[in-house]
Amino acid sequence: MKKIKSIILSIICLALAVLSFSGMLNGITDKLNMVRSANDAYMEQSQEKAVFGFLVLSGVKTGLAIIEGSELSVGLFGNGASVQAGDSVQAMYDLTDWLWKTSFFGGVMLTAMRTLLHVSSLISPYALGACALLLALIAPAPDALRRKSSFRFLRNGLVLSVFLFLLCQFAIPVSIWSASKLSNLLTKQVSEEAMRNMQEFGAVFSMNEGEKMIDYTKRMLHNAPNIYQSCKDGLKKLVVSGMQFITAYLFDCIFFPLGMFQLFKKLILVIIKYLFEPDGKDRPRPWLDWLMPPSPMDPLLAGGPGGLVPPPAAPEPMPMQPQGGNANAAPVPDMNPFAGMGQEQNNSQDSNLQP
Repeated sequence: MKKIKSIILSIICLALAVLSFSGMLNGITDKLNMVRSANDAYMEQSQEKAVFGFLVLSGVKTGLAIIEGSELSVGLFGNGASVQAGDSVQAMYDLTDWLWKTSFFGGVMLTAMRTLLHVSSLISPYALGACALLLALIAPAPDALRRKSSFRFLRNGLVLSVFLFLLCQFAIPVSIWSASKLSNLLTKQVSEEAMRNMQEFGAVFSMNEGEKMIDYTKRMLHNAPNIYQSCKDGLKKLVVSGMQFITAYLFDCIFFPLGMFQLFKKLILVIIKYLFEPDGKDRPRPWLDWLMPPSPMDPLLAGGPGGLVPPPAAPEPMPMQPQGGNANAAPVPDMNPFAGMGQEQNNSQDSNLQP
């Protein structure tokens, strides 16, 4: 009966593996991924915001680069003199360059997370198929074969397949979904405010529709003194907005996703350890015992209930010596120090009463 059940289980697992590898279960795995639509919407919105911010900062950086390489004519005691305008906007240009690099890095990280979501959705059915295939191979195998050490690679492959399936099907999507919720709750308002401030600052450097680059350069050079004054007035606001922008991107693109991923990966490892490792009494669990029966050579798995070798018997108690023992045996001394004290006192009183 047990063999028939194992064969039926093997056939079911083999059919499940065929369906998984053929792609017929992709729709089911997609439905199991309940946060996929929310992740797609969050990634699309974040990607658009990242591209918009990158274009705004690119315009500011271009305008400042033109002014940085230009010269301004100033009057000095009635004589004309020229100074490098780049010396006055160098700090502004360096700050904008940092913001531009941060925006680019954030866009790259968002693209990487979006690609990771897509790859995990592709790997998940194959990991499920690998689990089913390995179970189909393990189920009908006799106990004598599963006891061999060379058979352990199937069990290790099953553990790895289960871990990979849980990682791709649940850990990665739920991590990004949790990161999006944390972002909307903690950093969304800060990042949007910083983006608005930078957009207002970048309006001075914006290129008109249909404007050629040579005309844009001439306009920047012509308005260089006014632009410099605007930059000087808005420097403090830009610095604060830049700090908020960088902080929000670091949390949204690095700390939140990686932190939630580590949390859910630890949770999956705890589940794997519970399923496939011995319990606190160094005894395998029933399903683990079925996957890899204990070997008589393994001291941790041999003894105890359910093992192949019965537990050692408890030592028998020593027999009690009967009342009528050997008369020639030496008497056992009485260890009570007060024994016989009453009898000796009575004997002394009787001797005093005698004439």
